[in-house]
Amino acid sequence: MKRIWIAAVLEILLVAGLGSAQSAAGTLIVQLVEPGWLPVPNMTIRLTPVMNCTPGRRPTSSPIEKNTDKTGQAAFAVSGKSHYLINVPKSAGFAARSSCVQLFDFPPDFSTAYVQVRLNVAGPRVVVRE
Repeated sequence: MKRIWIAAVLEILLVAGLGSAQSAAGTLIVQLVEPGWLPVPNMTIRLTPVMNCTPGRRPTSSPIEKNTDKTGQAAFAVSGKSHYLINVPKSAGFAARSSCVQLFDFPPDFSTAYVQVRLNVAGPRVVVRE
């Protein structure tokens, strides 16, 4: 689980740019996938701007909720340099998931960052033995 979180943060750092001199608004696209890496449509994603990604983080503004489209993606307008908490509530047989990401300033000609969140199946695992 830590590896996925670290991979998501590294991906955002690479996509959004490290230390651009100009702060600009951009888009954060979150894609939900199931354990087999297939997209998960019609799921709610709640994006909350937060002060930082520590366990005691506090929101800096109201959360925004969107549902994923048929490709499992939801697009959020974001304001460059900030921390964002991505919450996916328990639904449709998937366990709740929460990830925090840090975005840096968006370069003027590259204003989209992508995060992929892999969901886990909720409930006990069933093993069939013959």
